[in-house]
Amino acid sequence: MSYNVAIIGVGSLGARYVQGLASARMKLRIYAVDPSVDAILACAELWQRAGGNESNNTISFHSAIDHLPRSLDLTIVATSSYGRAEIISRIAGTANVTYWIIEKVLAQSEEELYKILEVTSGALGRWVNTPMRQMRWFRDIKNILGDKALVMCSKTGGDWGLACNSIHYIDLFSWLSGEELISIDTTELGPTWMQAKRKGYFEVRGSLRLRYSGGLEAVLISDEEKLQSLIELDSGQGGLIVIDEKSGRAETNDGRCMRGQLELQSQLTAPLVSLLLADGVCELPSLAESVRQHSLFLDAMLKHWNKSNGYNQKRVPIT
Repeated sequence: MSYNVAIIGVGSLGARYVQGLASARMKLRIYAVDPSVDAILACAELWQRAGGNESNNTISFHSAIDHLPRSLDLTIVATSSYGRAEIISRIAGTANVTYWIIEKVLAQSEEELYKILEVTSGALGRWVNTPMRQMRWFRDIKNILGDKALVMCSKTGGDWGLACNSIHYIDLFSWLSGEELISIDTTELGPTWMQAKRKGYFEVRGSLRLRYSGGLEAVLISDEEKLQSLIELDSGQGGLIVIDEKSGRAETNDGRCMRGQLELQSQLTAPLVSLLLADGVCELPSLAESVRQHSLFLDAMLKHWNKSNGYNQKRVPIT
């Protein structure tokens, strides 16, 4: 049996999905879509270097979503956040999609979030790629925590892209604790937004304070003077796990050490897609769950963006 898989957007991240699928053992017909000729050429070269041409899978490259087949077993949307809701709406309007995987940040406004929910409602499954809960290292850490209730979590580091990447840690803490995000405080964010690496998008430094439904509190800190990239998980009464993301060490205060790594998208994709297409199961957060997190996050960040710049805009330019 063969499966139709579309990857929408094959820039730097989308190309890593393609690279990962080169090693997928299922028989796939892959449709890679991007309007950029340069992105297509770079992705085709990456596919070849990954051994895709020697695999059982086939790939074709297209400049527009109009070229997609009318039946897709899986659609992966790896475009930037701007205009993503409209792209998804167009695909859903012309193709029967069984499963969706959508990149974060999902969108730039709450209105777009709910549009994505609505237009994909006919699918059997929809997930968002905040993959820390899929990674072996964090699954081992969750097992160490067991049924201990977390009381405080933190993520600290230098310029790690707080606006772009906070949703990863928001979801991680929710998954580890089993609690839902209920509020975000932006009062400790800096007032100055900076041009991000990707043109047209912006970043900000400072701290975000999070509250969860069971009492967990968390803080996300981006400080250019911080040299280490650390996650701390505190279950109270001396129960602490400190995770050094760069060195791949997680240490408990009773002396245990768990080695691991932040796996690359090219490493995660083949097992993710194989499990999904074979069993309809996915370790990523559901779209509905992620939309609840994104809704609070985008509302808070948009208010800070408007307040910082004297705007009254309806979208926050993060991706």
